[in-house]
Parts: sequence; structure tokens; C-alpha cells
Amino acid sequence: KKSTHSSPQKCSPKDFPSKRIAKTSTSPEDNSKQNTDEEGEPEKHPKFCEDPEKCQVFVERIHKNSSEEDLKSLFAECGSIVSLELLKNSHNKFKGMAFILFSNSQEAAKAVQLTGKKHMGKGIKVSLPKPKPSTKVILVKNLPFGMTEDELAKVFEDCGDIKEVRVSPNSAYVEFEATLCAQKAVEKESVQFKGSYLELSYSFERAQHTQKLKNYSATPLKEP
Repeated sequence: KKSTHSSPQKCSPKDFPSKRIAKTSTSPEDNSKQNTDEEGEPEKHPKFCEDPEKCQVFVERIHKNSSEEDLKSLFAECGSIVSLELLKNSHNKFKGMAFILFSNSQEAAKAVQLTGKKHMGKGIKVSLPKPKPSTKVILVKNLPFGMTEDELAKVFEDCGDIKEVRVSPNSAYVEFEATLCAQKAVEKESVQFKGSYLELSYSFERAQHTQKLKNYSATPLKEP
């Protein structure tokens, strides 16, 4: 049985601010003099990483009472922090994990070296995020009895456009129109339906099988 669904919400990569260029003074007295603020200090201009995937770190084992300001103070010695995101569950509770984006890869490398450092009594773990799989298909297990394709599609309608849903007695496959939508679906926390917590993961075998079928159908038949 095959079902096709579509939601109005589009899934797109996050936009990062463009790189800014520091301004210099054009005063006739000294063209090389930097702009200064009211206190006479050189004007500071934020730097933005041109490749966010190489400048971002993933922090774990953070104390549950930590705030964004606490983490900014902790990682200030590593360099310029462009953005910081605390990860929370569906009940808006802090999960003890965060993503921090620095202005360059060297600063991110310094942050990784802080692994094991004590913060509010806990040793933190800092690592570079693993590359996200490039598949549009996810595998769903632990389905409640009698769950339909339409019901499963509604669970993931906020993740983006759904191309296909296939449900079997023990599991199901959901194929999205874009890989980012599949990533968003897998990252959903504590997905519960009719008393069952759904188990979510990427499905590479299903994606490869679909691609083989496409390649087979696209191959012209040879005449005898």
C-alpha cells in the first residue's frame, strides 16, 4: 500500500549571516587609523565562519542548570562565539547538550581540547559534530497496533514534504522530498503515538533499494 502526502512547510538549510568587513577610518589626518568607539577602543566587528560545519562543536554532559551565558563564559577563551544553541526536549527541558558555532575552525579545535574540563561540578565533553547522513528515508519501529499510513504521515508533517509512507506490521518507512527533512524527523524527541514511543533511525537500505529500482526502470531493454 502506498500513500503520498505533502505539507505546506518547506525544509531548508539554516541561513548564516554573511561575512562582515571591518571599516577603517578615512580621516585626512590618518587614513590608516581604525574607527573608535566612545571610549577610544578600536571598533570590533563580528567574524562569521564561511563553512559552519567546520566551525561548530557539540557539547555534552552540561549541568542542567547551566545557561547560555555560563557556556559563553566557559568557551570565551577559545575565540569568538557566533551562535550558541541549547538543546531541549519536547517539554522545553534542557537536555545537557549544546551546539556552539565559532568564527573559524581553529577556534573550534581549541574548544574540543576543553573536553574533561569541570563546569559546575561536571566534566564536559566537546566534539566536532558527525556529518549527517545524506538519505531521505527514515525507518520507524515500535509502531502501535493498527497504525495507518495517514496517521504516521501526520506525526511527521511538521518536518517537511513527505513523498511516500509504507507501513508493515512491525515497522514503517517514511521518505521525504529532502534530506534535511529526514534529519529533522530523526531528531524529534520522545515521539509517542497511542501509548507507544516510536523508534526512529535513518534507512540506508531502503534508500539504496529505491535507487536500484529507479536505475533499473531507466535502463532501456535490449532487443533480442
